[in-house]
Amino acid sequence: MVTCTYNITEWWGWDSNVSYPEPYEDIEGVGVLVGFLGTAWLTIAMVLVHYLVFFDPELDPFSNRTCLGHAEEAFKGNPIDKMLLGFVRRWSRKILDQLGCSEKNGPSPGLSRLQQSMTRCILNFVDAQLIAGLGILTSGFLSLNQDLSAYHWSLIVYLAWLSNITHLFGLTALRGFFHSRQRERGWRLVLMFLVMVLLLIALGPTAFFNWRDQTFPTISQPTSLAICYFSPGKILEAYHASDDSLSDSLAFQTVIVSMVLVLLNFLGKVLRTFHSVSTVLNRTWRLIVTGPWLALFLVLRLYLDIFASMPWDIYWLLISSLWATLRLHGLKLAASKERPTEIHTTWTFGQTLPVLMLLGPAIMAVGAFIGGPEHTDTLAEYQSPVQ
Repeated sequence: MVTCTYNITEWWGWDSNVSYPEPYEDIEGVGVLVGFLGTAWLTIAMVLVHYLVFFDPELDPFSNRTCLGHAEEAFKGNPIDKMLLGFVRRWSRKILDQLGCSEKNGPSPGLSRLQQSMTRCILNFVDAQLIAGLGILTSGFLSLNQDLSAYHWSLIVYLAWLSNITHLFGLTALRGFFHSRQRERGWRLVLMFLVMVLLLIALGPTAFFNWRDQTFPTISQPTSLAICYFSPGKILEAYHASDDSLSDSLAFQTVIVSMVLVLLNFLGKVLRTFHSVSTVLNRTWRLIVTGPWLALFLVLRLYLDIFASMPWDIYWLLISSLWATLRLHGLKLAASKERPTEIHTTWTFGQTLPVLMLLGPAIMAVGAFIGGPEHTDTLAEYQSPVQ
């Protein structure tokens, strides 16, 4: 039977003696961090390279690639993508010409195979992120009754956050591929929704994990049992009995922003994977804006083009991923100061599996690159990042 006590403590009374739980290698071990962070940032790097090298802003991601003659003529590429990619590729060609490495007869078969390999690699890493996020959240909830600490729960939340954001971005980056494969998109969306719900629930208790905020009293410590903070009513009673307001704490404000970002990212990215929804939104925007406020149209359209462009998505992907990575680093750094002698040398099953998860998609991508030619119905044929 878990016994929970809720005592609000002023930071200056305990800050110098804050204690952290014993290392839990299956959550904070080197293998786990390398596997999760490595997979996430490799996915980001591959999507960025694919965008700069292979992305065609003039190509409708929802057009029928097998019937190019019947593609929608009304489609217009995003001007931000056109301008940025035109600038990057123009200077790249100049550099390659000076080095004598440019292709005179168009793209080489090796470059085409590289595109197919990278697309397959992105798909594999995206699926790995989905499974990783679902796995660590499920394991975390199952471990709540095993005296899981608030510190380790925070690590689980940020690892799941990183997996969620990279998977969401990867799904929309491959929306052209999934447009012609509705079943594959369907089961991924179901799992994505499940991950989002679990992540929102998991974020809830972290609103009370403000032991690192030295300007506000805390009701939790790193060694506190995470399961105790799934009872917000009792915690709010403790704050109500004091002169402190929970809404003024940095942890509470951070959680509210995090939940809003999770919801907006999910809704925004999922809606963009459906052709009909994407088309309706664009047409509705034009009807609303161009008629009544023609003078503001150019300014608003500029902002719309920026928000709908791939660079904007990459920017938010980098910001969100960097935020989660820095939060993980901050937690580990604070714990290492209180546990200076900790050395994670025990490579358990929980540490080995994430590393293998990192190597698996990479091995498959290498196999796709060095293998024989792909069939005409290839992944690259359907791959298209977000417009």
